[in-house]
This record gives sequence, structure tokens and C-alpha cells, in this order.
Amino acid sequence: MILSRLSQVKALLEVSLLTLIYIALVYWPLEALVKGSWPWPWYGWFSKAALMFITLCAILLPKRKLETYGFSTRVAHFSLKWGLKFMIAFILPSLIVLVVLLVMGQARLRPLTFTDVVLSLVWYMVFVGFAEEAYFRGYVQSRLDEAFGKPYRRLLFNSWRVNYGLGLPITAIFIFGLPHLANWVNPFTSKCTLGLGTSLLVALVCFAGLVLGAIREATGDIWASTLFHGGVVIAYWISSLSDKGLAMVSLGIGWGIFFTKLFDTFLREAEHLNARLTYTDSHGSGKRT
Repeated sequence: MILSRLSQVKALLEVSLLTLIYIALVYWPLEALVKGSWPWPWYGWFSKAALMFITLCAILLPKRKLETYGFSTRVAHFSLKWGLKFMIAFILPSLIVLVVLLVMGQARLRPLTFTDVVLSLVWYMVFVGFAEEAYFRGYVQSRLDEAFGKPYRRLLFNSWRVNYGLGLPITAIFIFGLPHLANWVNPFTSKCTLGLGTSLLVALVCFAGLVLGAIREATGDIWASTLFHGGVVIAYWISSLSDKGLAMVSLGIGWGIFFTKLFDTFLREAEHLNARLTYTDSHGSGKRT
């Protein structure tokens, strides 16, 4: 029992320290030094590249396996299939709302070039979606799962079943969600723009982190959660292209589609797939898919 508690404390200190190092020694100093002088999105790319570097060091230097930390291709076909469905569920409503407003003359499109579109898509998909999922759901959640185990099965409803442990909520709320407050606070520049709006947004990020964590546990990798994460932020970006600011409406539609049409089926299929893989492994035959 004592050894178990010590391993849990060690894991918590490890992931907390690395997250603090990134925020205090990379994110905040970069924002203070170069955000205003470097053209978008190079400042952000450098910051997220540093996060990916920290992720790889945290996994590879202790000689941990990438497959165990979410970089597995064992069920990649399943993860990519569902990840694309999640993306479409969020992006399509945002596109439809934007086009309808433009056609009806109720909104104007912000000036945008083809380069702007390409850079934005790369930024949101690779440097936000992939980089953050690799760190938070790949490294952090996996590391905490090693220490805390995954003794729980039921999420909010009886039909929502997935093996998970305290690593999921700890990552979602305390390592992923609340540190987003760093976007509105910076001691190097004396910035502090916290308010009710930012508090609500951070609460939504914590909630999204719980969903992303559940997706990661269900698939055993980060590919579906990466596409989900990228899809949400791309949908938000699409909604911001007009002067109406209807991001919350579009995202609300996306979340509605996700929970009413996709999430339950996804978890059931993931459960069946994992049961089949477990059976195959225990009998030592059959191909891994």
C-alpha cells in the first residue's frame, strides 16, 4: 500500500513539474519576448514544438514504450474512422451556419487568403490537436494510469462504459483544463484578464478534457482524440471567420450531435473491439488489427 501511494505521488509530481516547466519556462517567456514581434503563427508553432519535444523526452528518456503512451497503431483504423466522424460532427455545423449567414447577407467574411487557411488548418490540427493530445492524453494520462490503475468502468450513464482510473479526471481538470488559465495570465508581462467569460471557457475545456480522456481510454491511442480535438478548434475557427461570432451556437450543435448520435455507439463498438482483442491475446492466435 505504501509503495503504491509513493508511486502515485511520484507520478503526480512528475507530470505536474513538467507541465509547470512548460508554462513557466517556455510558454510565458515566449509570449513575453516574441509574441508581438513574431508573425502569426510562428510564435505558437515554436511553443507547441517545445511541448512535443518535452513529450518525447518524458517518454523516451526513461525508456518507456511509445505504444503504451498512446502512439499505438493496433486499432488505428477504428480510431481514425471515429475520429473523422467526430471532426465532421463539429466542423459541418460551423460551415453550414457560416454559409447560411453569408448567403442571407447577415454576416461578412473576414479578409482571408489561401495561405491563411492552410496555416490555420495546420496550426489547429497539428500544433493544437496533435501536440496537446500527445502530451496530455498520451504522456500525462498514461503516466497517471500506470500509477493509479484503471479500476472503474461506468462513466455518467450505465451504457457509457470504459476502463479508466483517477488519471482521467486528474489530467482533464488539473493538468489540461485549469492550466489553460495561463492564456489570460502572465507574470512576465503583468497580464491578468480573468473574468466570468474566461472562467466559463476554462470550465468547458475541463469538460472537453474529460471527453477526450474517455476517448483515449476507449481506443488505447491518441488518434481519435487528436481528430476530435482538432475538429473542435477548427470548428471554432470557422465560426470566427464572420463578424457575428456564433461559435457557441455552432459548437453547441456539434456537441449535441456528438452526444446524441455518436458517443454511445462509439463506446459500445470500442468495448466489443477490446473484448475481441483480449480474447485473441489470451488464446495466442489470430491477427491483431
